[in-house]
Amino acid sequence: CGVPDEEISRQIDELLAETGRLIEKGAFKDAIGGIFEFVRSANKYFDTQTPWITRTTDEKACQNTLYQCVQIIANLAVLLAPFLPFSSEKVCAWLQISNEWNRKEIPEGYRLPEIQILFERIDKGVIDIETEKLKSLINE
Repeated sequence: CGVPDEEISRQIDELLAETGRLIEKGAFKDAIGGIFEFVRSANKYFDTQTPWITRTTDEKACQNTLYQCVQIIANLAVLLAPFLPFSSEKVCAWLQISNEWNRKEIPEGYRLPEIQILFERIDKGVIDIETEKLKSLINE
């Protein structure tokens, strides 16, 4: 169960190299675009593995899915550190890893310390109000 998926590890290694290269060139939009492409594939992996079902039908498969997802999250914390330094720092602290630019591996069975919500959901009404404020500033 606690063995990193070779394909996911390969994707992370390639993403670390490519993202680092893009950041060094100042191509921040392209760098973040590549990271979020990986996020979408990770979400698809999670949905395809259906741990909410395998939790009761195939415990080993569920444990493997969650293990792989923790590896993904740990490495996303490193990849996103240049863009979301404070949030990445929190995740790295929870997982007891550094944000050094290399692939991370969290040991099987790692227990999280007490954690908190990383991002608060913003009400759409608040977004609309702030958008209108920005539009009025631009039109002045």
